[in-house]
Amino acid sequence: MIRYDEENILLNSRWHGIYSFNMKTYEVKKIESFTENNYTSIYLDSYKRLWVSVYGNGLYCYQGRPVDKTLYGVKFSFDV
Repeated sequence: MIRYDEENILLNSRWHGIYSFNMKTYEVKKIESFTENNYTSIYLDSYKRLWVSVYGNGLYCYQGRPVDKTLYGVKFSFDV
């Protein structure tokens, strides 16, 4: 779980995708641009880029509003 901006918190549900919780409206929405189900970690860096790791499928970086543009997609072998 990370605070994305002044209104939204991103929730990582390991098996069901990533959701956005609006703190003003109390609305929870699944972010449809994240099509994988097995997200292991999410991180927001100082440039407001969202880093997302997918079990067995690499590390991805997203930037923009809405968060739907992939900047980097890197797959790692298991011997890293």
